Amino acid sequence: MKTETKRGYLVSQVDEIDPTPCPCGLSRRAFRVPENETASLHMVEISEDARTHYHKTTTEIYYVLEGEGFLELDGEK
Repeated sequence: MKTETKRGYLVSQVDEIDPTPCPCGLSRRAFRVPENETASLHMVEISEDARTHYHKTTTEIYYVLEGEGFLELDGEK
């Protein structure tokens, strides 16, 4: 069950989703289905060569599970 739509709600098993390359590393993207334009969840493995990028219309919230690093926001670390 990767992402399943049932009776007006979505259920996802994130660890079953195939990772997709992204500017940060590898991302498992849940709730990215045509009938859901509200939100998505990305479980990302950040790589050492992650690239700075931005989104014009998306807000990202980061919840760090493990490891060390930094975030750069509006040019500030």
